[in-house]
Amino acid sequence: EQARQVMALLSRIGDPGTVPPPPDPAPAPPPPARGSQQHKPWRDAMHPKGDVADGAFLESDFVANLYSVYDGTAPAMYGDPLEFFRCTYVTSGIHDLLVSALRRVNGKGGNPIIQTKTGFGGGKTHSLIALYHLINSADELLETQDAAQNAGIRDEIARIRGEIAGIMAAAGVDPTRRARRFQEMVEICKGLGSGQPYSYDGRHFALDSVTMLPAATQHLNGGGGIPWLLATHHRARQPAQIDRAARIGDGIIAISDTPAEFAEVIAQVDAKAEEFGRDTAGRQNVYYLTVNLNEDESAAQADSEDWLMRYYGADIWGNRWGPFGGVQRVADRMAAYAEAGADTLIVRLATFDPERQLDTFLERIAPQFA
Repeated sequence: EQARQVMALLSRIGDPGTVPPPPDPAPAPPPPARGSQQHKPWRDAMHPKGDVADGAFLESDFVANLYSVYDGTAPAMYGDPLEFFRCTYVTSGIHDLLVSALRRVNGKGGNPIIQTKTGFGGGKTHSLIALYHLINSADELLETQDAAQNAGIRDEIARIRGEIAGIMAAAGVDPTRRARRFQEMVEICKGLGSGQPYSYDGRHFALDSVTMLPAATQHLNGGGGIPWLLATHHRARQPAQIDRAARIGDGIIAISDTPAEFAEVIAQVDAKAEEFGRDTAGRQNVYYLTVNLNEDESAAQADSEDWLMRYYGADIWGNRWGPFGGVQRVADRMAAYAEAGADTLIVRLATFDPERQLDTFLERIAPQFA
């Protein structure tokens, strides 16, 4: 029946091979002359980036990959937060996503669920990368006018920072001097740890012959007190962390670096410590692992994720913690950090069955590091 209908239609319009061609379209208007009041040709109104103009770009660079941004292997146009926002045209949709997320994580409203409706290549991954950089690099974006303004979020970051500053002001704390206050607190605690009268004259604190008892039993680097391990993370990309750890720390501690990243941090702190004239031989390099011991890896993963979600309320670890699985996997990971330079390993068991897993750890893993 359908075939007969098609044949009947063709009989009305004639043989399709003899259908006359459509008339020629009307000639297009001539292009506007240079200097006219009309729009300029695009090649005059905008200029390609250098690598595009030179033909040196790789098409693979235009494929956004959230994981490569997360693990630090992405090209700068995606991996560097400032370069990313310089190269990104922030649509109203991305802007609303960023503002809503920023409000949400700061307890100022914002939608807990945001639905995106785009096809392939519609910008979902690009939006997630924008959100990743916003949450992880707000300080850099706030300090860099063009990148944050391009993202349309500078005012929102500043507004929320203003609210936080108000809380600190009520407590008598200048938020622009938090790092210096922290440094002085460490110096004071280290000095008081000697058990001897201690005086201090800093920008924020002053002590006159104060003694703290009972005296600490540990005495490090000719001083006193409990060793201070300062958090120093490769992914933070904060030179101030390296300087502070090298200048006043008795050691460093990291929780989310890979073994290679941890080794790089150790080298950076060593180099800075030498600049400050400090002996690095007595410094502790500590790595904090979160693991789950179960030969059934799927069960280990489920147990650890449930435990950590109840503890933190959000997935803040991604793929950076672990491993969650068999005894040898955990032992191999510990050995990798030891080889990277860790002289102390702290192991946390993320499980609802800690007694059994602790027994397993002490019987099968701890002897390998005795």
